[in-house]
Amino acid sequence: MFYRPHLLIHTKRVSWITQELTEFLGNINPNIFDKSFTDELAIFHDDSEILTWDLLSLEKEMMSKEEKEAYEKECLNSIKILDENYWHHAQLNYQELLLADHYKKWIEYLIVAYADKLDAHMEIFHEILAWNELTIKKLTNWNLDIYPHDYTRNKIIKLIHTLSNNFWVKLIDTHDLFQVSQDFNTQLAYDNAKFHAKNNIQNDSWYKLYEAWKKLHFKYWDKEDREYLYSQREFTN
Repeated sequence: MFYRPHLLIHTKRVSWITQELTEFLGNINPNIFDKSFTDELAIFHDDSEILTWDLLSLEKEMMSKEEKEAYEKECLNSIKILDENYWHHAQLNYQELLLADHYKKWIEYLIVAYADKLDAHMEIFHEILAWNELTIKKLTNWNLDIYPHDYTRNKIIKLIHTLSNNFWVKLIDTHDLFQVSQDFNTQLAYDNAKFHAKNNIQNDSWYKLYEAWKKLHFKYWDKEDREYLYSQREFTN
């Protein structure tokens, strides 16, 4: 990836997105979810991967039944170990936060999951808009009928429908970070693709969801941090 992020960057982005969404969803119905729990869950949602390592969702879906059962035990054991050692880092109940992420059933989890998948979708699009052909080829080598940007986009669309059902209101396009109705246009991406740079990073890309995601960097990050948006990491040195 030209603009390779790391776990801390991803966690920060998920946290921003979650905070924006819990503020918005709190105005719709604050009684069906815990805003404080959701915001903190965003910070710790990947912690179990400290011990289990990060597995792509595609890899998890290709696991056999036996592999999934073994992975389940490994995840639960990692939560136990983490809670015993790092419980004091959380303001709320650390074990509950990790279990909420593990069992993936609570509304709080669904909000964070949307933020998580949205950031993954935007990371891919950030590369596509720079027309990173190597990354595009690697990412599409999954023997699937859809491209990964469609795969991640389908994930967030499924989650937004689930959230809509929980909140009893149609959420698509009701917030800048819920603008999922716009289709990805490969030709526009190809015609407008260029390396991201300090002097063009704020140019409008025509993809509304990406623009909303990009705008958060200028709201939450200082000048030095924003360089991650346009500093190429893959070919440094």
